[in-house]
Amino acid sequence: MMHVWIVVAFFLYLAGTVACTIVAALLWRRESPRKERGTVIAGLAITAAWCVTNAAWGSGTVPANVLESVRNVAWIIVLYRLFGNDGRDQTVAPIRPLVIALGFVECLQP
Repeated sequence: MMHVWIVVAFFLYLAGTVACTIVAALLWRRESPRKERGTVIAGLAITAAWCVTNAAWGSGTVPANVLESVRNVAWIIVLYRLFGNDGRDQTVAPIRPLVIALGFVECLQP
Protein backbone atom coordinates (compact mmCIF):
# COMPACT_ATOMS: atom_id res chain seq x y z
CA MET A 1 0.00 0.00 0.00
CA MET A 2 2.92 2.34 0.69
CA HIS A 3 4.06 2.14 -2.94
CA VAL A 4 0.69 3.44 -4.09
CA TRP A 5 1.07 6.60 -2.01
CA ILE A 6 4.59 7.17 -3.32
CA VAL A 7 3.29 7.02 -6.89
CA VAL A 8 0.34 9.27 -6.03
CA ALA A 9 2.69 11.80 -4.40
CA PHE A 10 4.96 11.72 -7.46
CA PHE A 11 2.11 12.56 -9.84
CA LEU A 12 0.70 15.22 -7.51
CA TYR A 13 4.11 16.91 -7.31
CA LEU A 14 4.30 16.82 -11.11
CA ALA A 15 0.79 18.28 -11.34
CA GLY A 16 1.85 21.05 -8.96
CA THR A 17 4.87 21.74 -11.15
CA VAL A 18 2.72 22.01 -14.26
CA ALA A 19 0.15 24.22 -12.52
CA CYS A 20 2.78 26.62 -11.13
CA THR A 21 4.55 26.80 -14.48
CA ILE A 22 1.33 27.55 -16.38
CA VAL A 23 0.26 30.26 -13.95
CA ALA A 24 3.75 31.82 -13.95
CA ALA A 25 3.76 31.83 -17.77
CA LEU A 26 0.33 33.46 -17.87
CA LEU A 27 1.40 36.14 -15.40
CA TRP A 28 4.62 36.69 -17.35
CA ARG A 29 2.73 37.33 -20.59
CA ARG A 30 0.12 39.60 -19.03
CA GLU A 31 1.16 43.22 -18.67
CA SER A 32 0.29 44.60 -15.27
CA PRO A 33 1.44 47.66 -13.34
CA ARG A 34 1.17 45.83 -10.00
CA LYS A 35 4.39 45.82 -7.98
CA GLU A 36 4.10 42.27 -6.70
CA ARG A 37 3.89 40.66 -10.15
CA GLY A 38 7.59 39.76 -10.33
CA THR A 39 7.69 38.33 -6.84
CA VAL A 40 4.62 36.20 -7.49
CA ILE A 41 6.21 34.83 -10.66
CA ALA A 42 9.41 34.10 -8.72
CA GLY A 43 7.41 32.41 -5.96
CA LEU A 44 5.62 30.24 -8.49
CA ALA A 45 8.90 29.33 -10.21
CA ILE A 46 10.52 28.39 -6.89
CA THR A 47 7.44 26.37 -5.94
CA ALA A 48 7.63 24.54 -9.28
CA ALA A 49 11.31 23.77 -8.66
CA TRP A 50 10.44 22.51 -5.17
CA CYS A 51 7.74 20.23 -6.63
CA VAL A 52 10.17 18.82 -9.20
CA THR A 53 12.78 18.22 -6.50
CA ASN A 54 10.27 16.41 -4.32
CA ALA A 55 9.09 14.30 -7.24
CA ALA A 56 12.64 13.39 -8.23
CA TRP A 57 14.41 12.84 -4.91
CA GLY A 58 11.68 12.73 -2.28
CA SER A 59 10.57 15.13 0.39
CA GLY A 60 13.20 14.34 3.02
CA THR A 61 16.29 15.14 0.98
CA VAL A 62 18.60 18.12 1.49
CA PRO A 63 17.79 19.81 -1.87
CA ALA A 64 14.06 19.48 -1.18
CA ASN A 65 14.44 20.94 2.31
CA VAL A 66 16.56 23.85 1.07
CA LEU A 67 14.11 24.64 -1.72
CA GLU A 68 11.23 24.39 0.74
CA SER A 69 12.82 27.07 2.91
CA VAL A 70 13.54 29.25 -0.13
CA ARG A 71 9.96 28.74 -1.31
CA ASN A 72 8.53 29.76 2.07
CA VAL A 73 10.70 32.89 2.23
CA ALA A 74 9.65 33.78 -1.33
CA TRP A 75 5.97 33.59 -0.40
CA ILE A 76 6.58 35.67 2.74
CA ILE A 77 8.13 38.31 0.47
CA VAL A 78 5.07 38.07 -1.80
CA LEU A 79 2.83 38.74 1.19
CA TYR A 80 4.93 41.77 2.12
CA ARG A 81 4.72 43.08 -1.44
CA LEU A 82 0.94 42.62 -1.37
CA PHE A 83 0.80 44.82 1.72
CA GLY A 84 3.02 47.33 -0.05
CA ASN A 85 0.82 47.41 -3.15
CA ASP A 86 -1.72 49.75 -1.57
CA GLY A 87 0.51 51.41 1.02
CA ARG A 88 -0.52 49.36 4.04
CA ASP A 89 3.12 48.57 4.75
CA GLN A 90 3.58 52.26 5.64
CA THR A 91 0.42 52.63 7.72
CA VAL A 92 0.73 49.37 9.65
CA ALA A 93 4.16 49.71 11.23
CA PRO A 94 4.63 46.16 12.61
CA ILE A 95 4.51 44.51 9.19
CA ARG A 96 8.20 44.86 8.30
CA PRO A 97 9.50 43.42 11.63
CA LEU A 98 6.95 40.61 11.34
CA VAL A 99 8.18 39.70 7.87
CA ILE A 100 11.79 39.79 9.07
CA ALA A 101 10.93 37.58 12.06
CA LEU A 102 9.08 35.08 9.86
CA GLY A 103 11.99 34.94 7.43
CA PHE A 104 14.45 34.44 10.30
CA VAL A 105 12.38 31.65 11.84
CA GLU A 106 12.08 29.98 8.44
CA CYS A 107 15.86 30.05 8.03
CA LEU A 108 16.29 28.36 11.42
CA GLN A 109 14.32 25.30 10.37
CA PRO A 110 16.29 22.28 9.12
